[in-house]
Amino acid sequence: MADELQLIHESIFCYFDVGYFDVLKRSTKRKVVYRRQLFHYLSRTLSNNRITYEEIGNYLGDIITPYDHSTVMYSERKITGYLSYDKVVIKDVDNLKNIINGRR
Repeated sequence: MADELQLIHESIFCYFDVGYFDVLKRSTKRKVVYRRQLFHYLSRTLSNNRITYEEIGNYLGDIITPYDHSTVMYSERKITGYLSYDKVVIKDVDNLKNIINGRR
């Protein structure tokens, strides 16, 4: 589980060319929130829902304050909604899935 989350996390910070903690840090800036929501969404979908909301929220919990499971659920719903109409989100999700699947 932790290895899969780490792979997704690393793929996102490499894809967006940001620092390791910039993906999950507590911030309300749109670009930071977007990357965090992608992490939450991809963690659920690429694991076929095997990784629980709590496990995703607690990822890196010893370094940063853990996220509540409801935050992860909200992120998953937001990205799912964006995928119905937002071409940038569709492109980012497709590219990230390809990167992650290629690194497995």
